Amino acid sequence: MAGAVPSTKKFSWIPERVRAVLVSLRPWSFTASIIPICLTGTLVHNTYVPKNQLDLGILYSWNFALVFLIVIPLHAAANLVNTYYDFASGADKKDTADDRALVDDTVSPNAVWNSAIFCTGISVTSASILSQRIAVDEKLEEQPLRSDGAVAGVVLLFIAAVVLAWIYSANPFGLKGKGLGEVVVFFMFGPMLAAGTSVALCGSVVPQGLWYSIPIGLQTAAVLHVNNARDIQTDTAAGLQTLAIFLGPRGSAKLLEVLLLLVYSTVALLTMLENSTLRQWLVFACVPWALYVVRRSASGRYHELPQALAQHNLLFGAILIGALATPMFAMRTLIACLFTLGGFNNVIMWDYQSSLTREKMQRVYPRLSGPWCTACFAVASFMQTAVSIVFILGFHTVLMAKLLLTFLIVVTFVVHDFWTIEDCDAPPFSQNDTPTVAQQSSTVATFASNFDNEFVHFFKNVGMMGALVAYLEMFT
Repeated sequence: MAGAVPSTKKFSWIPERVRAVLVSLRPWSFTASIIPICLTGTLVHNTYVPKNQLDLGILYSWNFALVFLIVIPLHAAANLVNTYYDFASGADKKDTADDRALVDDTVSPNAVWNSAIFCTGISVTSASILSQRIAVDEKLEEQPLRSDGAVAGVVLLFIAAVVLAWIYSANPFGLKGKGLGEVVVFFMFGPMLAAGTSVALCGSVVPQGLWYSIPIGLQTAAVLHVNNARDIQTDTAAGLQTLAIFLGPRGSAKLLEVLLLLVYSTVALLTMLENSTLRQWLVFACVPWALYVVRRSASGRYHELPQALAQHNLLFGAILIGALATPMFAMRTLIACLFTLGGFNNVIMWDYQSSLTREKMQRVYPRLSGPWCTACFAVASFMQTAVSIVFILGFHTVLMAKLLLTFLIVVTFVVHDFWTIEDCDAPPFSQNDTPTVAQQSSTVATFASNFDNEFVHFFKNVGMMGALVAYLEMFT
């Protein structure tokens, strides 16, 4: 008898109330903080470590870890404050809101408010520890900005960030509702974050970090602008005055085009002025994605468009970081990133992926029980995530490459078993299925049949095996 169809709902394995709290943090937006921190760290490393040396002490340090513990909780607090005040003002309504935490009554307003205070407390504590570490770090005395100046710089930037994170949404200021949202977000996720990260790592502001913070800040401002353009009607009814309301739908779409044009133009200009390697031009591979976002904005299709633009920004930022990093780091990232992303996806889609793995494993070993299959899936998910991250970061890379290769051989021949598909012409989904919003933009399926789907994934993994074998041949 056929089993129940596994859930395709993200994080469906988490209790509903816990899941609602996590969703209220808007974790998908955290990449807007992570990318500029990593980019600035890369540029600081390039500035203070001689070429062809692999001293990563600046990046593999407690100071760098504390930057993340300062910024991400503060980012979460800003999201929560925004959720609270958008709900209180009536900007978020049950039938239109993208942020569902309060409108669906899965989380109380008090819980959101207290969570914002808690996240701010984590950020303040981390900032205090970082300031103390900078004050006693003798290495900073060799840098252009002495340790006392570094402490003052970090403290001032942090205070400004906390204030802006709260008054962006909180009454009576509500900078978002006064048309200043895009400006605030640009400076917070662009120059301010780059300057703070740079001072925390080396005691001074690296000029190159500020220049490269411009396209990153513009990208994040573009995400906010798309979000506000989607909410023009509800924000107007709530009495807010955003830049999107002032410009109107057509003007907002034009501004998005300008922002993305500036993003790509800035990177091109910096690349030419610095006479850098050709790798930085790889960011232009994201242009088709940017054009897709622009077309959707121009046609008024804003459903999950802020998330789509944020994903574009993540890829753009990751490519830029890889281009500016050492070639070896870029190579390891390209080889192993799919392992890491696959591991994260296994956690997000646990119910579905574990059911799929159980079905695949029982085709090979019919006597395996469900719990054993689930345990194997859990071990494999942890292994591919942890090992790939360690490999990317450069620790014991030969051993990690051997583990990834072993994992890949086993998984490829168990999961992508295209030879077991007896009806090679069977479509990957029923012809009578109602298309989802995502499917409506395409009239032709990516894979014509299940056989094609598994066949392509099988040989995609074979290509990854080749990359790992080549790496082992180079460094064993």
